[in-house]
Amino acid sequence: MTCPKRNRALIIVNYQFLWAKEGFRPRLGARREADNLFKALSKCNYDVRLFLDLTAKEIEEVYKEESRAEHGKYFVSILSSHGEDGCIMDCQGQALKLTRIYKILSSERCPHLAGKPKIFFIQRQFL
Repeated sequence: MTCPKRNRALIIVNYQFLWAKEGFRPRLGARREADNLFKALSKCNYDVRLFLDLTAKEIEEVYKEESRAEHGKYFVSILSSHGEDGCIMDCQGQALKLTRIYKILSSERCPHLAGKPKIFFIQRQFL
């Protein structure tokens, strides 16, 4: 007997910005928020992956890994960082366009999620 595939969730929170230029204040409370989201989604039986303070390249790589994973009925993505319209900032203060992430998880590049709901929560603190 095979087990059903679990729904997956990905949480990425940039909160320290140690290598960023001036103007990027630490996002106090963001780490606690991330831990609470992890616990809540885990209680809902999601397979949750939590990442903190990633560069743009690392964020894209995490989504590429996710695009190759087996998925249940749903996928939830939570991105929390500083940001501007249409992008979020990595831990070094570099902008990453959200469309790059959406393309990685498109039906063409991610057949495991084709036809399945992909739910994105994006929390940006404007600069």
